[in-house]
Amino acid sequence: MKNFYLTTPVYTFVLFFLAFFFSDDLTTYEVTGRLIDSDSSAVAGHNVLLLNEQDQPIASGQSNDQGYFVLTYQADATSADPFDDLQTPSEFRLGSSYPNPFNPVTTIPFYAPEATQAVIGVYDILGRQVIQTQTGVSQGSHHIVVNLGTGLSQGQYLLRVRGNGFSLVQAMTFISAGVSSGSAGIQLRPAGGQERAGISSRMGNIYEASTVHLRVEDTDDFLQRQVQVPFGQDYDSGDLILIRKRYSLGDGVTDIDGNEYRTVIIGDQEWMAENLRTTRYRDGEDILSGLSNADWLNTTSGAMAVQPHGSLAGLDSDEDVLEAYGPLYNWNAVSATAGLCPAGWRVPAENDWNELMDYADSLGYPNSSIANGVGNALKSRRQEESPVGAPWATFEHPRWRFHFTHHGMDVFGFSGHPGGYRVFNGSFDFVGTYGYWWSSSESGATSAWSRSIFHGSGDVTRLNLSKQFGFSVRCLRE
Repeated sequence: MKNFYLTTPVYTFVLFFLAFFFSDDLTTYEVTGRLIDSDSSAVAGHNVLLLNEQDQPIASGQSNDQGYFVLTYQADATSADPFDDLQTPSEFRLGSSYPNPFNPVTTIPFYAPEATQAVIGVYDILGRQVIQTQTGVSQGSHHIVVNLGTGLSQGQYLLRVRGNGFSLVQAMTFISAGVSSGSAGIQLRPAGGQERAGISSRMGNIYEASTVHLRVEDTDDFLQRQVQVPFGQDYDSGDLILIRKRYSLGDGVTDIDGNEYRTVIIGDQEWMAENLRTTRYRDGEDILSGLSNADWLNTTSGAMAVQPHGSLAGLDSDEDVLEAYGPLYNWNAVSATAGLCPAGWRVPAENDWNELMDYADSLGYPNSSIANGVGNALKSRRQEESPVGAPWATFEHPRWRFHFTHHGMDVFGFSGHPGGYRVFNGSFDFVGTYGYWWSSSESGATSAWSRSIFHGSGDVTRLNLSKQFGFSVRCLRE
């Protein structure tokens, strides 16, 4: 039997066709907007998709010469209920906030499979608490009604619901327009007919709809961007600023073990875009490995170690960890005369790291713990619940842990992955949380320089640590 596969345009057409003939209450809606570069210039000829919660396309289009796009889809308004997918889940869940953006009231569906105590709070993008309440929650469906009142800056805020054994987060965008609707606060209400009607009335008789994803996918010049838009109503997303890629692809390189690496040209440098994975020096000699904690502490030879896979869900062997994050090398392996990097490549020195940082800063990515800090610009986009969307939003390794405000952007193609470290006493830690990379520059007889990136920060830290630590390595073309 032959298998038939539908392209995105054909798939979208089939959806519209089926919807037209099998529904007698369809309404046509438009989602509009404009794609621009960081300098406000139009981005033309760029594909734009509208995707449902299953990441399936329901509309597609392209930006015109002025950057504008129009996406059209049909839907049955009576099916746009945010509780449709929350009827009988077996776990605590949050639905999408509506309206979003909002001012000053928004509502978030919440399902509790059992009675519990919960702390519900709203935080700004710096992680500072804005309002919070603690309340008992009965089993079933609820509405969390958030009123931010007046006096707050507009922008993104985060709703966090946590209790015994669960913690949920939902992003929402507050538009400050001087509108007041009572005092700021949080209310939890059961999802009943009269309660829901009352909430809709306070929102201006707008029907409570679920949300869908508006996605602008990767191109050779720009990085993927994704935002939420309400489903079942016309919506103007305004200007969407796309992030320009600041690198070009290199020729790649292969190490002594036959591992192939993607490489990227950043300014005047060519970097490996993956952590080094070799288990042998350039001359073919095996790198010492399999050391106990005591042997790791006492060795004066070059050595490598692999994070234990037992604590890493989805990684079932040392080989899986090696492929995802690479080994952790001590500094004696970095400085070995046999050569750690492939021929024509070397471990970067302090001046090389500084050149990379200065180049990023010149393009608007300073070494500061802010959203567009150089650390976030060098991180891989693979992250738990990344706002970039699929395929970057993932719990599969390699990936960064979730954070409220700091997200990997990979502006420079460096694709930094958090391999953690092995401490001088032999213990392992911080996979998914920290990435550490050696410099070839010594700082003393027993210490050397390195760089680290933390999942919860936007900067890059310069460290002076013992040569007995085990860190990842990136190689630089000579």
